[in-house]
Formats: sequence, C-alpha cells, structure tokens
Amino acid sequence: MDIAPTSSINDRAPDQFGLAPVTPWHIAEDKLETSTMDKTPRAGSKLAILLELLTRPEGATIAGMATATGWQPHSIRGALSGILAKRYGVQVVSEVVEGRGRVYRRG
Repeated sequence: MDIAPTSSINDRAPDQFGLAPVTPWHIAEDKLETSTMDKTPRAGSKLAILLELLTRPEGATIAGMATATGWQPHSIRGALSGILAKRYGVQVVSEVVEGRGRVYRRG
C-alpha cells in the first residue's frame, strides 16, 4: 500500500496563512537609507543637542555630551555610531586632544 506524502505547514507560502511576505533585511536597510538620510533630529531633542555639540569648532567630549543630555557614556557612543551615523548620515570623527582626551566632531 502506497502512502501519498502530505503537505506540511512548512511547504505552504506565507500568503496561504494570511501573513505578509517577509522583506529581506538588505531591502529594508536600503529603504531606510533613502527615506531618512535627508532628515534631521527633531529640534530640541537630545539627538539635536548632540549634533549641536559636535558642530562646534572645539568639538565635544563624551563627558560633555553626557552632561548636556543626561545619558550614560555607552548610550552616547551608541548614538554617535548608530543613530547619527546610520540613520542621519552624519560623519563623526574623533581625535585625542592633550588636556581634554578624546574629542568628537562632525566630519
């Protein structure tokens, strides 16, 4: 007696279950880059404060940015490398300045 294979849940397409198809990450990232690169943080927000500090000719230290925003140093570093760099396209450069330590500026 031959038994015909049955279809499993894994064999069905997502739309058969009423689910939206999954967008691959690289496509989602491309959409993010094109949709937010021309935007700036909301005026008066902590991200706007960080941008203002980074734009000054003397730059800003992590300690100075922490005092201005009330954030922890790890949150500031995350904002510099993640949100500002990736979402808003802001290039941040740093250098060690004698007497101040590492100073960050908008590049």
